[in-house]
Amino acid sequence: MSGITHELYDKRLKKPVIYRVEDLNEDITMQEIVTMKIGKCELRFDVPNFTSIFLSKSEKELLSAKEIYKTLINSKLPVRERFVLTKEDTVTLFNYLEHVQAAITMAFTAVECLANDLLPDNFVYEEKCKGIETRKYDRKEIERWISTIDKLALVIPQALKIKSPKTYNFWPKFTKLKDLRNDIVHFRSLFPIEQLEKERIISLLLNDSVFGKISSAFDLIKKIQTELPPHAKMPILKNTEIIDPIKIPTWESLGVTKID
Repeated sequence: MSGITHELYDKRLKKPVIYRVEDLNEDITMQEIVTMKIGKCELRFDVPNFTSIFLSKSEKELLSAKEIYKTLINSKLPVRERFVLTKEDTVTLFNYLEHVQAAITMAFTAVECLANDLLPDNFVYEEKCKGIETRKYDRKEIERWISTIDKLALVIPQALKIKSPKTYNFWPKFTKLKDLRNDIVHFRSLFPIEQLEKERIISLLLNDSVFGKISSAFDLIKKIQTELPPHAKMPILKNTEIIDPIKIPTWESLGVTKID
């Protein structure tokens, strides 16, 4: 079944469904729409893909962080001197920290969202625990109790019959992204004696290796997409998307056809 190229007005949309109506010899595109009541009014709009929402936000924040890094920090690295930042440069540095932390948290959240979305509804994961019986998790329990790293490395490969992302060369960077995200999200108020921990986190944010860690989330999502057949829950990564039509004999038969 050959796919067709579908033009999109926004990559953050949930993937549309295309039906090839054989008796009409036509392709009909259907986009899922949601109607929400807010106060006394109703809003009606196309359904977004939340992995795409998080991914898009991370891309924007990463771009802003890189621009500031290039002008504020990169130029100083070759010179072995102490730079005392002006008030204006300090404000810019604080902007950088905002952007890079947002890029980190949004990138990891995009992967978390996708890992949960890809779980089949009726899948049961069995975890062999030392010294006790095998523990079984249904989908809801997987979402709640299994870490994102284990979902990706153990659960998703088993559920979808794909290669474990642990074999990808950027996997170590992604695990470091996870650690950095946790450091940021669970940032503690530190006693003076623990100040070095706070400095360690800021140092990681000011090292340009942070950009590769953030990009590993994008690389991971792209790689998972290549491992899977077309999947309705995957984000749209380009401005056009090749979508395989679902063949139906007549338009009336759509009434008994399940839309994924």
